[in-house]
Amino acid sequence: MAAPASTAATAPMAAAAPTATPTAVPAQRPSALDILNERYARGEITKAQYDEMKRDIAG
Repeated sequence: MAAPASTAATAPMAAAAPTATPTAVPAQRPSALDILNERYARGEITKAQYDEMKRDIAG
């Protein structure tokens, strides 16, 4: 009679650890116009104030 084949289970291989360290993406600062648009959208400033400030930003 032949010897039974090995029935030892092999453990699955672990995934390799990442080799590169993720780099942080620098945070982008909103532009003055972005901030102005947000303030107007929230109702913090009037249309007249918005228009005046927008002209000032545009230079």
